[in-house]
Amino acid sequence: MNSWLAQLDKSLRTQIPDLPPAGNDQTRLAALLGQGIQTPPVLQEFFHWLPAGLLWDCTWEIPHCPGGSMLEALEMAAVVGDWKRPSPPGTTNWWSSAWIPLLDSGSEDYLCVDLAGTFGNPPGSVIQYLRDQPFRPAFFPDFESWLRWLSTSLDNGMGKAFVQGQKLHLALGRKATQWHRELFPKFPILQESEVLGTSPLDRCLNVYRKHGLRMGPKCMLPFGLNQGHIEAALKQAFVRVEATDFDCLRIVLEVPPNWTVYLNVRITPDALEVDSLVCLPESVADTVRLAVTLHSQGEEKAAAKRLTEAAFLAHKKGFSAEAMAILLRALELQPDNQVAAQSKEALHNKKVVLDFNRLRPFLRHLVS
Repeated sequence: MNSWLAQLDKSLRTQIPDLPPAGNDQTRLAALLGQGIQTPPVLQEFFHWLPAGLLWDCTWEIPHCPGGSMLEALEMAAVVGDWKRPSPPGTTNWWSSAWIPLLDSGSEDYLCVDLAGTFGNPPGSVIQYLRDQPFRPAFFPDFESWLRWLSTSLDNGMGKAFVQGQKLHLALGRKATQWHRELFPKFPILQESEVLGTSPLDRCLNVYRKHGLRMGPKCMLPFGLNQGHIEAALKQAFVRVEATDFDCLRIVLEVPPNWTVYLNVRITPDALEVDSLVCLPESVADTVRLAVTLHSQGEEKAAAKRLTEAAFLAHKKGFSAEAMAILLRALELQPDNQVAAQSKEALHNKKVVLDFNRLRPFLRHLVS
């Protein structure tokens, strides 16, 4: 057995002594072979090793790489079969039949093994396919590296494994995210499929490239950030479209080294105008993002708990108005959340108030 797969097996069985033995399942291999995929040996071992009778579910907090549930054989085959089609008009490398989808986050965003090294990465890199975005970031240099990160994270108390019903859960926390950065300092490698600009975001970015960016009167940037940082991030960082908001497009932008920015932007004849924006430290934004995901899964109490944590982090870092907005949302989801209620009262006593016009893109994000 591959050494890192053996280590993962040992790590799991330390936490779950009665974990079922390997299922020796051949169905995924057969399904992929039917699509013309020759599965690498370590991936063959992994599919054979998966514990019998259990679905596999992984969650972690790496931005833009949420983990997910292991695809079953027919699901893998169906996705690979779909990816044999040409990329959508105006794009190249939007997908590839040389990618083996492993985990589905629930929105058809797949963690994949890229057998071909499509974007110049080493063949076998582990990349994230994002259905509605052109980014295809590589998060691990190969499949063994992913196994190494999972096993060492569990061994060092950075997460837990447990069986619930018929599902094996691996849940890794924030320390595992930092451990990922330390293990693989050159990752993620941000790659982008070639896109002809037709989407609302593409139109906005095309206007920006032609005419530049203009900040509206409601825009306030925290100390350490300036318009140049926003413009640089628009060119090369992650930009996620959330929705339209009246005459604006609401987007979320990752601004290095550790900011997340929520913006409402509109196209004008002479500029891409930022109508309003909210900047939050990455630690706050990541916690809010996790809460929004939990809420979408119906876990309102867990979402409210995460929001309460995010509010504490926001206030601690000097973003009190944003903290108040987060607490109000936490109380909407869980009215009997005493910690959130007490924190809200404390901020109210400090005369912290919401400016809806300034906070609009973030407030809309909280309820999306």
